[in-house]
Amino acid sequence: MRGEAEVGGPALSRNVRQIRERLGLSQTAFAAKVGLSQQTISKLELGKSVHTRQLHRIAALAGCGVADLLSDNQNTWPGPITQRRVPILTFEQAADWDTLREVREMPSNIAYTTYAVSPGAYALVVQGDSMVNPSGTPSYPPGCTIIVDPVIPAEPGKRVVYRLPGNKAASFSQLESDGSRLWLKPLNPRYPVTELPAGAKYCGTVVQTLINET
Repeated sequence: MRGEAEVGGPALSRNVRQIRERLGLSQTAFAAKVGLSQQTISKLELGKSVHTRQLHRIAALAGCGVADLLSDNQNTWPGPITQRRVPILTFEQAADWDTLREVREMPSNIAYTTYAVSPGAYALVVQGDSMVNPSGTPSYPPGCTIIVDPVIPAEPGKRVVYRLPGNKAASFSQLESDGSRLWLKPLNPRYPVTELPAGAKYCGTVVQTLINET
């Protein structure tokens, strides 16, 4: 865009990298989350100049202003992540999360997360004991709330939500890989491991768990 300023430098490089690492994301996953290319994120972290318009989505994700991204004040940056509202969906609704605009924009039930989630993120209340891990952690008892972000790419070892072909509801499992094949593995060994079939719909990765003490 003509006349638009370009910015870069060590402060911006450090701040963008800190935001990305704080979220536990690779450059590719972070780029997808903010709607930029991996090459742009790489340029930012190398201190190279980019157009200021490319910083607005990163600032929105981090809950700050573009000026904060450019700030060299290491005593105050990055600040605390503020709470965000996400709709609580049923597992049936999660299966069609990408078409439920009205439910996501005007939810009847909401949860709060401190994670810097994308606008499409939602919450689910865990049902059943298939993700109760008898060996320790991670473990997801019935009634706990999970925050799910569909923008984060599915990766082996992560807890994910998928809708399997022929099912009306989504399901919650751990994604595993044995090389060429992917599997959905409950953390409770009493439940079977299922190969991820062709046509399965990815509905998101779990980024946070909320468990009440009582």
